[in-house]
Amino acid sequence: MTCDDKIFEIATDLIRRSSMKHETWRATVIGQFHPSLPQPIELAEGELVLISASFPGDDWYIWTTRRLISSCDGSQYTMASEETAAADFGMFKGRPSLLNDPKAPLQTLVAAIQSHRGSVVRLTYELGYASMVPIQCHKYWTLKHQVLIDS
Repeated sequence: MTCDDKIFEIATDLIRRSSMKHETWRATVIGQFHPSLPQPIELAEGELVLISASFPGDDWYIWTTRRLISSCDGSQYTMASEETAAADFGMFKGRPSLLNDPKAPLQTLVAAIQSHRGSVVRLTYELGYASMVPIQCHKYWTLKHQVLIDS
């Protein structure tokens, strides 16, 4: 098993186990490119998609076994996944009255993910149940990954 395969297996399992009501997610997927991504993103050999999301207005993100890539508010961002440090996801729960209404507008917020070196990646993410996806991916990189590498 390659390092990318091991990261994929552990991270996607953590994210799936920590998230609920997948059927209500409208913009977020685990383990693959979101089908609405506006452009193909080339991955390095062996690099795997952990999570991705696509939103109206050309905002999207892809978090892979090697990097976090996003397009947010007209700007492009990229960061090595292992550089992930602090994050601010804000009020990620969204409005409860809109969570289970498929006709309600998609609720989003912009998160800021900081690297160990101080650079920041901004990404739009889906609120409500789907918000656990980027939050748990961040948790993997900041808490679990170092243990994986050290073992």
